[in-house]
Amino acid sequence: MWITTKHAALLLNISERAIRGKIQAGCYEVREIRNAQVGGRGGKSYEIHISSLPPQARKQYLENLQDMKNDVTESGQNAPENKEPEFTTLAGYINKYGVDAVDKALQIEAAIRDIETAPDRLEVGRRVHKWARLFDVTDTTIRNWRRDYAAHGLTGLFRKERAEKGTRKSTCEAAADRLKLIFLADNKITLKEAYKQLKKELNNTGPDTCLECYYSGQCADMDKNGWKIGSYKTAQRIVKELEYGEKKRYREGLQKCRADAMPKGRVDFTKYLVNERWTSDHHTCDFFCVDEYGYLARPQLTVWEDVRSRVITGLVLSFQGNSHTIGLAFAHGILPKPGSPIKGIPKETYMDNGKDYRSHYLGQPEKVTGRHEYTTEMRGLFSMLKIEPHYCEPYSPWSKPPESFFRTFKMQFSVHQPGYTGGSPDERPEGLDKELKKLKAEGKILTLQAAYDKIIDWVMNDYHHQVHSELGDTPMNVYLNAPRYEGGTVSQNVAAILLYHTEKRKAGRDGIRFKNALYKDRALYPLQDKWVQVRYDPFDLSSIIVEHEGKFVCIAERYTAMRTQEDVEANAQEQSFYMRRIKEKYEKYVRGSTPARRKKSKEVVVGETLDKPEEKDVVRITGLEQAAKVRQKSQAGKKPTPPPETEAPAGFEWYRLGYEEFKKAAAGDEQ
Repeated sequence: MWITTKHAALLLNISERAIRGKIQAGCYEVREIRNAQVGGRGGKSYEIHISSLPPQARKQYLENLQDMKNDVTESGQNAPENKEPEFTTLAGYINKYGVDAVDKALQIEAAIRDIETAPDRLEVGRRVHKWARLFDVTDTTIRNWRRDYAAHGLTGLFRKERAEKGTRKSTCEAAADRLKLIFLADNKITLKEAYKQLKKELNNTGPDTCLECYYSGQCADMDKNGWKIGSYKTAQRIVKELEYGEKKRYREGLQKCRADAMPKGRVDFTKYLVNERWTSDHHTCDFFCVDEYGYLARPQLTVWEDVRSRVITGLVLSFQGNSHTIGLAFAHGILPKPGSPIKGIPKETYMDNGKDYRSHYLGQPEKVTGRHEYTTEMRGLFSMLKIEPHYCEPYSPWSKPPESFFRTFKMQFSVHQPGYTGGSPDERPEGLDKELKKLKAEGKILTLQAAYDKIIDWVMNDYHHQVHSELGDTPMNVYLNAPRYEGGTVSQNVAAILLYHTEKRKAGRDGIRFKNALYKDRALYPLQDKWVQVRYDPFDLSSIIVEHEGKFVCIAERYTAMRTQEDVEANAQEQSFYMRRIKEKYEKYVRGSTPARRKKSKEVVVGETLDKPEEKDVVRITGLEQAAKVRQKSQAGKKPTPPPETEAPAGFEWYRLGYEEFKKAAAGDEQ
């Protein structure tokens, strides 16, 4: 492709005189043009071959041709007659192959022209080797280019497209399908092993395999001897045809495919009011804390989040997340907090589908078990607060907004804590075991309460004031300024009682047997052989609250077996109280059944009271003296066994205080 010196000067941004100087110096490949009608120098002029120009000028020329071709195509007009005859051909190349491909072809053309001007065969070989190194190809490729250029001109230097593009010659479709099937096995076999297994199976194929093949009617070059299997490179190209979702589904499992590959929709959370819908989830922290016994454990963070504003309304840090910690975190959210505007009861909740969230303690609908039915007397926390619970689809963590908060919590808080362990073996710091021992010996590992205080400080002073990507604002600004749902609130005393777990038990002659312990109170005597509701704190089983038919009965204390003579006498007094109570009720029946027309008879003496003043110092024989002496002797020097307790979540002193006030009020009512 030849251009005039004037055109070359424009492309190189220099004068025509400078171009002529470079021509005299032999910098460009030129040809001499003689025109008798042109004056000066006998009508002699020069044209420069485009391939000999610098790369930037050559590419600029091709781009100009592309623009001119586009203009002609858009206007629908033919090219002007005074254009260069090569324009249509070169522009067609550009339109078909692109500017870069045409530029590469022009460079190859210049190399071929240089080789063709060699004086002898030895110089030809040297120049072939030189251009092969410059193009980073073999000498054979250069010779093939010379052959194609000699046969087809510039067209022969472009890459040929296969007529059967998209098909394979070396591997049949049945073998390709079998290779994909082996590779997609759930044992996560490598491609190299899958290829070896396919070649072993090739030995078991024969002529009948092709006749019975699924593709027998479509295979144009059917091999009568069995499957055709290409090289390992072909196997690599076959596996590349697999979709991302296919590999996730069959090599890593259904849940991994649903989480990483399945398309997901997005919910417009702006349709909710602030405080209208809360969502909750657990998260195992990626750092260690030390418990009350000095052992290291990873705590669990339970949070409630407002869907509209993404504010963390309530949270609990414990060593075991369960339904009770969920309730504590919920109470933390609805109760007023010093220095925080976050409070109020939501309209509905959206929770995980785990059994701790579906427990009747929180608000599972009525159900029947093998022992008893959960009725309205055993309503859960949400039912008592008139909150509508909703549950997400099982095994769908992406549908819960707290997952985004937990990722931020890990990257901005957990990684900076002493004893950071990471969320997976790949994230585990090197030498963690030695580092944990050192930190524990130095007392730098956080306690549960210290970690809770730091999390509260980070959430309130940092996270709530970061601009959220979906909100376009900070969570706290949205919580304070967006339209709000007013659901009311409750006092701390009421919240403390509502958070107690509820179960159904039958009262017996000795009281209520619950959690391998016995709980007694005089108010339980009339309820013998009846079902009652028991409210209890799983972190403190020293006492339980007993209700019957929705009414408060008593606070039953944990009973300890008799150890001393005083215990024996106290038991005898309880027996006397019970018998006296039975006698008084019987006498009431006698009085109530006496006809009014009959004369009042003398009082019928049924028995004598055992609490006579003159018998104050008399030791009564109850039949338990010998057993009490034996137990007292065996238990000598031993401390009483305390009720079983576990370490309660941090930061909820009000929870204990609220119950203590309730006990005092209940004791006052009984008096």
